[in-house]
Amino acid sequence: MKFSTATLSAAALAIAVIGPASAGDVEVLDLSGFSHADIANGRSVNGVTVGAESFHNDLDLAVVFDTTARYTADRDLEGIDANGQGSWDGGNLADSRTNVGNVLIIQEQNRNTQIINNGTAVNIADDEGRRPAGNLFFSFDDAITSFGFDLIDVEGTSEFTQGSGFFATFTDLTTTVSVAFRDLIDPNSSFYDSTVEFGDNSANRIQPITAEQLGLESFSEVTINLGGSGAVGNINFEAEAAPTAVPTPSAAIAGLGLMGMMGARRRRKA
Repeated sequence: MKFSTATLSAAALAIAVIGPASAGDVEVLDLSGFSHADIANGRSVNGVTVGAESFHNDLDLAVVFDTTARYTADRDLEGIDANGQGSWDGGNLADSRTNVGNVLIIQEQNRNTQIINNGTAVNIADDEGRRPAGNLFFSFDDAITSFGFDLIDVEGTSEFTQGSGFFATFTDLTTTVSVAFRDLIDPNSSFYDSTVEFGDNSANRIQPITAEQLGLESFSEVTINLGGSGAVGNINFEAEAAPTAVPTPSAAIAGLGLMGMMGARRRRKA
């Protein structure tokens, strides 16, 4: 699955908007069925299809990384202690000792990288550390009205240079609204979250950003562009509720006619 990146800035997350929005059910992209180093490309889970594009190799792989694993190729993504609790060095999930579980990375390519198990996994799960790293794509079967996620091992302002740093770009047919990583830690931004703390081995829960917040209606595609090393997990979204059926004029007329016939029958029986 390939998406155009012509309109994406480095470290941006783009969302194509469709349809009218109303409150629905909050759902989570469940990665628990994957194993460490599994390839997620093209896999549809909970109505979401995943893909990736690397800016530094031709693998273009979204790979599952188990943050509870030990002695991996990237220790900055490991966040578990001997008791099975989170042990992050920073971020708003550190104090709660949250076990983040499986996350998604953009796979790095080096001379030791191999695709194994009939194309379903890589031999070494390792995130792309060069900047910017690339894009993670999420395509939703149905329109959604909010999008939240966990952001792992984003180092901070060093990834926000040279105009990069947008993590969210929400787009409808006429409007594009962007939210940057820096906005989350800028007290002057409407997206400021005082609990977010970037750094090595950090874990932050990004609260859902809604279409209503951004003056949009709904969206069906999300592209998270990482400015460097990092991972995304606990992807949660609110599904757009099905619209209430509105009778067509012909159906309404037919209904009135049926009621008239029923009334006529009652009068004849009286």
